[in-house]
Amino acid sequence: MEYFWSAKSREKELEDIVINSLAPSIREELIFEANGFYFKNIEWMKEFSKEFLISLSYYVEEIKCSPNEIIYSEK
Repeated sequence: MEYFWSAKSREKELEDIVINSLAPSIREELIFEANGFYFKNIEWMKEFSKEFLISLSYYVEEIKCSPNEIIYSEK
């Protein structure tokens, strides 16, 4: 299991390097296509402008959770 998580984190680092090396317009489009996918499937998100959703897509981050893991955030 430890190998799986370390291999995935290395892939994420490489992914970030490649994405950051792209031209800003291509990077924006790629990030929106990757992260904006979720917005297209939520009915009330269709009310927002594409510009807002593009901006919001920069804040979406994938996290991996194991089965039965309790997910919460303390503030």
